[in-house]
Amino acid sequence: MSEASNVAQLTGPQLLGQFINWGLMGALSVQIYLYHVMFPKDPISLRGFVYGLFVFEWIQTGLITENAFNVFVYNFGDVPNVLKFHNSWFSVPVMCGVVSVSVQFFYARRIFVLSGSYIIAGVICLLALTQGSAAIASGVLLKNIHTAADQKATTPAIATWLGGSALVDIVIAVTMTILLLKTKTGFRRSDSLVNKLVRLVIESGTITASVAIVDVVMFAALPQTLYHECPALALAKLCVPFLLYSLCAAAAKMGCMLGRTGTRT
Repeated sequence: MSEASNVAQLTGPQLLGQFINWGLMGALSVQIYLYHVMFPKDPISLRGFVYGLFVFEWIQTGLITENAFNVFVYNFGDVPNVLKFHNSWFSVPVMCGVVSVSVQFFYARRIFVLSGSYIIAGVICLLALTQGSAAIASGVLLKNIHTAADQKATTPAIATWLGGSALVDIVIAVTMTILLLKTKTGFRRSDSLVNKLVRLVIESGTITASVAIVDVVMFAALPQTLYHECPALALAKLCVPFLLYSLCAAAAKMGCMLGRTGTRT
């Protein structure tokens, strides 16, 4: 990529991705508040997990904001600076990998509780660890290159990370769907709840997997551009909001059926 490249094509994807990241962080903050108000009696371990992810996400947003200032404020108009990774080698692949592994482990535990199968849960954990390791490796490789013009060398690691992340999300969505459908009792009200939960699982898994696939395709197909940064920055904020949405929606719907709120069984 030369310095004569269209500046808009370099900065546009970054700026759009940062806008999406900030917007999703705002949505996550609202979700955390609702979770705190609606489920104060959740187990301490679950609340600690949720709040820990929230703090981690705010740290990531702070680092991404620092990147935005480096490009659009402190070094505005400096095209070579746009191609530098700054701290994004850590804030995007490494931190996103840590979050995704944590969330996927959470779902693996839920699948184990529902199915009682060590094999299914173990396969999901193994795949999650593989993509998480690839994410960290991607960050290390990106740190060791000078600019985005040299990022093609990192394609295998990044493809493993994003492709693996999409695969795990698909496996979780399919497995959860099958397990939930098996819980149908024939009663209209309970079956309606199961259908809504299945739809929620499919929607969340489809969106996260689709964004990861779009990201890896753009990275591999357009190696001399920064278009892939937009879905990458969006992907960094999708896992936890969907987890919170899952927790709040499932518990709220169950509470409506059982005639109570504020507790989780």
